[in-house]
Amino acid sequence: MSPGSAQIDAALEAAFPLEPRPPDKNIVYDASGEHDECMQVLADYAGRLWTDVPTDILGFNADALHFMTDEAFLYYLPAFIRKYLREREGADLIPQQLISMLTPGEADPARFHFLETRSSNRQKQFIAALLAHVRDEDPFYRPEAEAALSSYWQKALAEANDPP
Repeated sequence: MSPGSAQIDAALEAAFPLEPRPPDKNIVYDASGEHDECMQVLADYAGRLWTDVPTDILGFNADALHFMTDEAFLYYLPAFIRKYLREREGADLIPQQLISMLTPGEADPARFHFLETRSSNRQKQFIAALLAHVRDEDPFYRPEAEAALSSYWQKALAEANDPP
């Protein structure tokens, strides 16, 4: 593992704790067996810490996040962030989908409200830093990352840095 990867992992683990992991029954929004995509996501993520999700399961996009409950979305989000930061070329559509899911007005309103109210300041800081990184380092996604930052995350970052 390169020093960059170690630094990424340390920063992610500081912002996104490994425990508590959502109970398996709370990973997907429909565990009835009637929704094939939900059942595949459940099979892929059940019993795994976010740090233990293999990159081949993460694939080239973040579709699995769409089938997760809000609790599981916030818990497994850093696995997708890590894949993008470590394997930018192999991440394909992950940044596009992450930016969309982190942008008010594009994201599911209930999920975004969950992120606003349940994310820690440290998580909000990391998400804002990720979006700033994408804006500064990935010209293809620059406009979308800037829109996400200016719509909510810069304000959240400023509030997180304000003394109590």
